[in-house]
Amino acid sequence: MAINLFFRGAFSEVVLAEEKLNRGKYVAVKCIDRQGLRGKEESLDNEIKVLKR
Repeated sequence: MAINLFFRGAFSEVVLAEEKLNRGKYVAVKCIDRQGLRGKEESLDNEIKVLKR
């Protein structure tokens, strides 16, 4: 369940969410607009590499 919007960029937004299985534990979730990335798959690959660090 999304609780609060942290950041909105050109192709994504980051929201604060509460885990379903661990109530009371909050995580940041990055939601990427796939339609906005059409033709820019390399940018998505780079974003995934950055997030895996």
